[in-house]
Amino acid sequence: MLTQTSLKHPVMQDRILSGLIEAQTKAENAGHGRAYVANSKGNNIMRVDVFKPGQVDWLPKGGVIVYGESSRTITNMVESALGSKLSDLI
Repeated sequence: MLTQTSLKHPVMQDRILSGLIEAQTKAENAGHGRAYVANSKGNNIMRVDVFKPGQVDWLPKGGVIVYGESSRTITNMVESALGSKLSDLI
């Protein structure tokens, strides 16, 4: 289970930022990039999706969405733990 404390851990933040970079790189080519973030056991615990503008109707300016367990959106929780908006980091 993801918590604010686990998301604030420096190793987890590095993993999230690495996933964000990977998804951004894939989005440059295809308009939509996806990367998975794993825990210390190697299990995927979240997915980072980056959308370029115009790729989906419900996100016309593009952006970043982070999904957690059961495809639940946890973008706000991750942004709170990192202290900045994910879309500002790419």
